[in-house]
Amino acid sequence: RRLLNTRNRGGRSSARTEADKEKIQKQIDGDRKLLDTVMETLEKQRAAGAGKLTGQQNVQAFDGQEAFLDGHVYVRPATHPAGYEVTVLGDLHGCYSCLKGAVMQADFFEKVAQFKNDPSLPMPLLVLLGDYIDRGLFSLNGVLRTALQMFVTAPEHVYILRGNHEYYVEYKGQIYGGVKPAEAINTLKPHLPIDVFRHYMRLFEALPNMLIFDRTLFVHAGIPRDRLVKERWKDLSFLNDPDVRFQMMWSDPSSADVIPAALQEQSARFPFGKLQAAAFLQRIGCNTIVRGHEKVLDGFARTYDEDQVTLITLFSAGGHDNDDLPPDSSYRGVIPKAMTLDWKDGDISITPWNIDYQTYNTPEFNAFFKKPPEIEHRK
Repeated sequence: RRLLNTRNRGGRSSARTEADKEKIQKQIDGDRKLLDTVMETLEKQRAAGAGKLTGQQNVQAFDGQEAFLDGHVYVRPATHPAGYEVTVLGDLHGCYSCLKGAVMQADFFEKVAQFKNDPSLPMPLLVLLGDYIDRGLFSLNGVLRTALQMFVTAPEHVYILRGNHEYYVEYKGQIYGGVKPAEAINTLKPHLPIDVFRHYMRLFEALPNMLIFDRTLFVHAGIPRDRLVKERWKDLSFLNDPDVRFQMMWSDPSSADVIPAALQEQSARFPFGKLQAAAFLQRIGCNTIVRGHEKVLDGFARTYDEDQVTLITLFSAGGHDNDDLPPDSSYRGVIPKAMTLDWKDGDISITPWNIDYQTYNTPEFNAFFKKPPEIEHRK
């Protein structure tokens, strides 16, 4: 499905224009029902896990317990005897071919079906690290729609985390993207009422920010500022603080050991050092961060890889010949990658792999390419 332009181009008949409007409205109605289903599913998960982080100093307190969502924080202790196969995707930025290619290569839903039939198999999980929209051509109606559909299909297996691009603000009766350019909202604004974007804004506010799986923290960007930790830390419920969640969607690792507080305060997108990452992970009971947020040309980078701390950056949008991207996209220099994290009895292996987006750049396997887009991609 795709949204159609309602403008009359080159003498289009009014009947055709009205037909386009009907298609748009039908798609809007379907998408808004999907948003509501996602938010209802998240609320049910939250109700079951509410308050579990309060009073706990680190995630070791949950060893052997069932997975839960408390506020905006998922915790999944590694309790399945056969282990886990975790497929992870970083920023997708409207690259629908990358999302479809990775999920198909991983045989993810086939493995979910096999697991449901035979729970003695390793448990398959899919973790999406955020930034589903903007930059690429297929954002709200492509990557995000598909991610939400996957979540409601298998909510116990799929984690959709919030990125900094999933951040809309309302000001003086208008909705704006929190980053510039915000192509997803700018492209569709002329064609949709503002209430649709308010609906997306509510969805974005509802999305969880992080997943703690065993001793690994999955998050879009990184850790909060030192100053905020010192001022507000009491227990793990700190991770649900709105300022903490915001900062963890924006920060980046640096090669330094420590970044001074004054330097961290200079911008919303701020750096942190290796020792700061190690200290934060030790505080919450983890040893590894898997994050996206930064464009890395190889698609995968081990920024820190030491006993104290491991930090991996994953980027899953890109491709020099990927038609999901505008011709002048800076992501064409990226080799889009996914990764598999295999967990068994506390032993972890991490394997990055190239995403086969080319197969899904064709009309045969991607309906977006069956005809030219009828809404111009706007910055």
